Amino acid sequence: AGPAAAPAPRPVVSPTGAPSRVPSAAPPPTDGPAARLPPAGAVACRNDDEYSSPYGQSCGLFRGKSCGEMWIIGFSPQAIQELEGSCPESCGTCEKRMKKAPAVEENAKGAVLPNIDVPPTPLPSRTVSVPVTPAPTVCHDDKSYKSAFGTPCLYFYGLECGSMGFLGLTDAEIDELLVRCPVSCKYC
Repeated sequence: AGPAAAPAPRPVVSPTGAPSRVPSAAPPPTDGPAARLPPAGAVACRNDDEYSSPYGQSCGLFRGKSCGEMWIIGFSPQAIQELEGSCPESCGTCEKRMKKAPAVEENAKGAVLPNIDVPPTPLPSRTVSVPVTPAPTVCHDDKSYKSAFGTPCLYFYGLECGSMGFLGLTDAEIDELLVRCPVSCKYC
């Protein structure tokens, strides 16, 4: 028996004869796991749990911060690049990492050059003011000091302590840091 000439008034429980030659409508798109996968060639956006900055901080400290501006507190350009590459979720640089690798081209000597269409970023224009805090009379770090982050003086060694407002310390907390951690902050 072949297909019915007209549709049945209600759904048919048993299969019909031959398959129809008219394709069915495509099912609607879903938001299942396949829909959430990154494009082919993209890199997953997760922080590296093993990352430790040159000053011992993990990715969590940089959540919501402008990682590209960590030069303010003493990071080198290489340290900033490593931070953004290791902590894309915290730094908010996932979109940058989700793009495919840039195309390459050869120069006249045969060297492979990346073909990057991104203009250079402007030089920072703002200056950082350091609070005026009286110099300590004794030059040693207070071993009992804990910052608002719960970290000791040594945690700030090599950083620009006067610029810790960038990471969320208040002016009063910066003053206390400078007074209680003069060795780590290179203040005496």
